[in-house]
Amino acid sequence: MTNHYTPGPEQIPAEILKVTSSFKKKVFLALIGLIAFITFYFGLMIWFGYQTYHLFYILTHGADNPFFIIITGLCFAILTIFMFKSLIFFKKKEDIPYKQLTKAEQPELYDFIHEVAKETGAPAPHKIYLSDRVNASVFYDLSLINILIPSKKNLEVGMGLLNVLNLTEFKAILAHEFGHFAQRSMLLGRYVYVAQQLATRIVHKRDILDQALSGLSSFDLRIAWVGWILSIIVWAIRSLIDVLFGIVVISERALSREMEFQADNVAVSVTGSDALIYGLHKLRAADEGYRESITILNKCLQDKKAIPNLYSLQSNYIKKMRWVLNDPNYGMISENIVQKENVRLFKNGLINPPEMWSTHPSDMDRENNAKRSYLRVEIDQRGAVELVRNEKDLFEEITGDIIKSVKVETELITDEESIEIMNHEMFEWTFLDPQFKSVYLNRSSMRNFDSISDIYAGELYESIEIEYKALYPDSIKEELELHREYEEEINLLEATKNQVRTAENRKIVHRGNEISRKMIPAIIERLKAQEITARQKLADHDQKCRLVNYHAANTLHPSYGEYLKSIAQVLHYAEHTLADLIDVHQKFNGTLFVIFADNRVTETEELLLISEARAMRKVMHFTCRNAEKITLNDTLLSKLKIKKSEDLFEEFNLEEPDMGNIQGWLEVYASWYEVCVQGLTRLRNCSLELLLNSETIVQKDYLLKENNFKFDKMPIIDDDYPRICNGNERKVVEKLTFWDKFHGGIGLFPTIAKFSAAAIILIGAIFIGRISIESTLYIQNAFDQELRVSINGTTYSIDPKSQLTTIISEDAEILTKTLNGRTIDIFTGKYDAGNQNYIYNIGYGDYFVEYETVYGIGEPSEAIYIGSSRWMPAHADYIMEEAPLEIRTKYSGETRSTIAPILDDPFSLPELNYQDKEFQKMISNHVQFDSPNSQYMANWLSMMLTFDPELIQIQKVARKSRENIPAQRILMDAASESEKENLNVLYKKLFAKTGNPDFKYLEIRALEDSPEQDVAFVQASKKYPENGWLNLAAGYLFARDENWKLADEHYSKIINGSQNVREIVVLDYVKIHRLQCELTNSPFVNSNYYLHEQIEYQLRLDAGDQTITSQEGEMIPYYLSLEKYDMVRDLLPTLPVESQGHYLWMLAASQPDNQAAFDEAMNLDQNVSINAINYPIALALMASRNNDYSELEEFLSRVMTERDIASMLAFVNAIQTKNMSSARGIIDNVSNYQIGTNLKLIACIMMKEKVPQDWWRQVNSLLFVSDKPYIGYCIR
Repeated sequence: MTNHYTPGPEQIPAEILKVTSSFKKKVFLALIGLIAFITFYFGLMIWFGYQTYHLFYILTHGADNPFFIIITGLCFAILTIFMFKSLIFFKKKEDIPYKQLTKAEQPELYDFIHEVAKETGAPAPHKIYLSDRVNASVFYDLSLINILIPSKKNLEVGMGLLNVLNLTEFKAILAHEFGHFAQRSMLLGRYVYVAQQLATRIVHKRDILDQALSGLSSFDLRIAWVGWILSIIVWAIRSLIDVLFGIVVISERALSREMEFQADNVAVSVTGSDALIYGLHKLRAADEGYRESITILNKCLQDKKAIPNLYSLQSNYIKKMRWVLNDPNYGMISENIVQKENVRLFKNGLINPPEMWSTHPSDMDRENNAKRSYLRVEIDQRGAVELVRNEKDLFEEITGDIIKSVKVETELITDEESIEIMNHEMFEWTFLDPQFKSVYLNRSSMRNFDSISDIYAGELYESIEIEYKALYPDSIKEELELHREYEEEINLLEATKNQVRTAENRKIVHRGNEISRKMIPAIIERLKAQEITARQKLADHDQKCRLVNYHAANTLHPSYGEYLKSIAQVLHYAEHTLADLIDVHQKFNGTLFVIFADNRVTETEELLLISEARAMRKVMHFTCRNAEKITLNDTLLSKLKIKKSEDLFEEFNLEEPDMGNIQGWLEVYASWYEVCVQGLTRLRNCSLELLLNSETIVQKDYLLKENNFKFDKMPIIDDDYPRICNGNERKVVEKLTFWDKFHGGIGLFPTIAKFSAAAIILIGAIFIGRISIESTLYIQNAFDQELRVSINGTTYSIDPKSQLTTIISEDAEILTKTLNGRTIDIFTGKYDAGNQNYIYNIGYGDYFVEYETVYGIGEPSEAIYIGSSRWMPAHADYIMEEAPLEIRTKYSGETRSTIAPILDDPFSLPELNYQDKEFQKMISNHVQFDSPNSQYMANWLSMMLTFDPELIQIQKVARKSRENIPAQRILMDAASESEKENLNVLYKKLFAKTGNPDFKYLEIRALEDSPEQDVAFVQASKKYPENGWLNLAAGYLFARDENWKLADEHYSKIINGSQNVREIVVLDYVKIHRLQCELTNSPFVNSNYYLHEQIEYQLRLDAGDQTITSQEGEMIPYYLSLEKYDMVRDLLPTLPVESQGHYLWMLAASQPDNQAAFDEAMNLDQNVSINAINYPIALALMASRNNDYSELEEFLSRVMTERDIASMLAFVNAIQTKNMSSARGIIDNVSNYQIGTNLKLIACIMMKEKVPQDWWRQVNSLLFVSDKPYIGYCIR
């Protein structure tokens, strides 16, 4: 058995297979980019899905705005589907006729491949497939699941590769691929492919979802806005994914190049430094041969012929190209090449890599890498096809599979016939003969001349014989190569100049030197000058070729020269018309590129597209129709295999492009373009062939002095055809506007702008989604100190008696503390669903009410008193803010609901439910956490007495805070005489220790009530004139003694400076100050006292301001003061029973002589009708009629001390007995001025106009209108 396996190097330097730091770095960067992309994609998709679920959960659990929730939920559902549908894909091997390689059929090839895998240390391929291509690669089936479960790697081996390479080169290519097998970084390629599928499907695929959005956007305006918003968000998602994946691609490409170097190193380690490079060198010719062989295969299929062996054509092409190029080394390695480290096959230059390596590093870089540590291994020149058993049969089988895939009935031809077809179509052209030095190979010789006369107008400076010897010199090949290099450099530099700067093309290298973009225009100008010079040299040679033969022909016969000119005219026409066609097509392609670069077409761009399409059609139409004006001779018609010139092209029936058909036009125009190009190319080739053949005969006849030249009739060309000389091409617009770059994400700054815009839109969508599932939490701090509230770990500072708003989207873990660390609340606020409002009422501290504001026609519903719950959902139009004074509406009336805290003075709350636990907590927490000097501390403590009669809680407060004077006063009032003595001692010590006048007040207050105590209070108030408590005590004493001036002065000090006492005295102050103003004839301005809600209400009621209430029944006291008794009686039924009873006593007292009114009041249940305000009135009415008021005495015992009861009853007796001296004495000895005022009110009712006028005046000023009946009858 023949051994085909070539041995590798004896020793391998360690550095060859060592992983470089550059490789590790690029693996890391690629991994980071990929993780970022996948995290973004799946994170966004999961978030959209979560939003969808949560929004519909909210909808089923109640939402403040269900319409918004439904719309938003549907939008997020669509976005979830949009993201998810792109995950469903599956990649199988490409649609290429593969044949699985088995050991049974091809044991040598099978074993050879597995031996290479073993030597490289790579896992053997799962399956090996043979393909028709020039290729060797790793591939695998891939779907989303393969991210988690790796798919098995397969190996493709192309027959086009085996047909060209020798054994060592084939081994090197295989070793390179097995180098990939062993690379863990191949896993990244799998993930990148998945990411690419996601990105491609998201960014470019348009399906039913896009159609639905388009339809929705063009629907009724009331619905279309949803489609607009979704379309914008979809654009943003596509844009972000496009940009992010672009970053992944950049990092993956950088890694891919490093992976290629690593795989090359594996190949070097088993085949040496030369074999891989030799293989790369051959692959260019192999690629080209394969492509052209496929072209012949397709041509034969059009003629319903089937070639037997594609690879015979590939070999024939490479062989023929050696002849055409006069290069015996084309597609092979010269036997003269020496295997040395410093020998290079690839050099710096503008060289295109072969297709299979199009994403690989440059060949020169790969050669440098392979020879970095040079390993010499003998090259086994035996062909790789020796590994194939019956290679002819296998090649024919592979070829047959290709033909079968086309599904066309064909007739099999022989190998020789297929080669003959290839040679005839591609190589049996005179202009390819090496004698012409490739002057006419892929080059126009007529485009440097505007007309035939320009070519033949020159003169010869040497004899014809000498000029003939100078034609087609060997140096012309160098001139051709130089000119091609100039053209290629200029084209690449122009493209680079117009190319948008990206992260991948920031570095520009020209001729081995790095240059900046600013340098490109100057380089292009210099190259253009050099190109023009080189082109002119070629043009001069072209002209000389025509001139020499023209003059030689004319020497033979004058008509011979004209014949050559007529053939040259056809060539001139063909090349210029073809150039015009190609030129307009290039411009059209440039326009298409600009228009479609941003994946969108504006109306302006569509008009431009149609304009350029019409220009394109015009040239194609001219090309086809102008053939009618050409008269070709029989020789050309025979070569073209046509009967007349019109047969060059099909009948032109491509319609004019317009708005309505442009889409379909773009789908078919290319086939017409190919028809025109093929026809003109055939005409060019045949006319050039005829011209060169004719010139050859002329040259031979002239030099041999013979006359064998025979010619057909001269072809006739209409001179009216386009001229496209070199350098006069149409300007192709390839530079994009910023707007195009923005939409296409092309270039650094446009991409940043697009990314930023898309990010802003997506952030907006996320924000909307977040607020749709978020709830607003209103936090109310009703306490008079700053608090720290921690909600789910986030801490907020809330100022005293203020509020704060925040957002929650889950249960709220709440911890609230004072600044000194005392805990007020620790609990979990239940979060039911999003898109709701919640109120956290810190420490049950405030009281909430829900009420309606009516705009226009309608009456508000009765207010709902929510109470002081600590945590509550809130459903209202306005929360913690007042409704606006007016709104715009198309209806006659609308309402807006408001939920707001209403706590000010606790005694002013609408409902005082002392049995309610939350209400008790509100009171207790204010007592505990409000400042001892707070305005309403005395009121809170007073309310606490209702559920803490044993003073247990108050004692705790008093002990914890000795500065809480209201608490100390309550304890003192409940203390025994001995306890008061102890308190006196305690407060005396505290005063001595702190110097705080508050403790001096308490020290004196703990003394027994006596004149000495009174004196002590007055003296202390003088010593500490700013102390509120001492001013309270002194003012109290002066008011009791009816020293209104001093009482007013002391109370004024409190009002102006002592907040903690102000609430205790404010009502008394206003009454006393009003009396003092009257006594001194000073003005009393109501509005000065409107800062206090209760006083404002009383003063406005006194003034008859009906805007203070919507319930007219509350105006009864004012109507009584106006003696409008009938109106009062009409309003009484609108009031509660207890209020009706109260006002019946007021009504009776307002008419003291109206017995019926008195009887009506007396018939009421006194337990209901008599209260702390009207009991003096009831007592006076009963006493004035000598009625029994013993039942009333029982009520008095509940609201008055025994001393005060005795004083009141004695006063009534004195009035009844008309003992005014006794009555005055009783008033002088009352305990406080309120008792004295009530006694004087009794006197007013009983004595009427006989009452002392100073008493009446005092009653009138010291009592508000709601506290007294009409007593105008007392005026004398």
